[in-house]
Amino acid sequence: MKYKIKKGGPTFKKLVLVRKEIERCNDVAIELVKKHGGMKYKPITGMVAGGIEGVQFDKGKKPAFWTVDKQTELCMPGDRVPEQVLEFKELPMVNSEQFNSTIGYKPEQFGTDYIWAFGCTWGTTVVLVDIDERSQYKPLKDMQEILVSEFVKLKNKINEKSGRGSK
Repeated sequence: MKYKIKKGGPTFKKLVLVRKEIERCNDVAIELVKKHGGMKYKPITGMVAGGIEGVQFDKGKKPAFWTVDKQTELCMPGDRVPEQVLEFKELPMVNSEQFNSTIGYKPEQFGTDYIWAFGCTWGTTVVLVDIDERSQYKPLKDMQEILVSEFVKLKNKINEKSGRGSK
């Protein structure tokens, strides 16, 4: 199911606020990774933003006393650097419940598929929402259901304006 939410309505305003919080959380996480010399990070599973499950470093650049997950090769500060452990534990986060509550979406399971959040594309005058077609979701009053063709056209337009291309 595809929806558009026009600027000015209550749902658009809620989504803009949660997007700002997502950006803030991600910025704080990126700065922490950079502070410790990391290249990139894996967010905590189930979090929309913020929170770090592991940090990737260039070979040989892992800080002293950090532990390495043998399967993923991602690193986190170990018990011998408690102040660094605390830095990571105290990162701000946006969880899926906070994100989903903006439109009243509830996670659903279809066989082995677990859909924990909806898809979202933010434009300046419209927000696009993508929900699994199998969902029992009922849209809010200011959400307009649209055809896939319109959704794709609007999404491409938003992505082109933001420099992300037409993915």
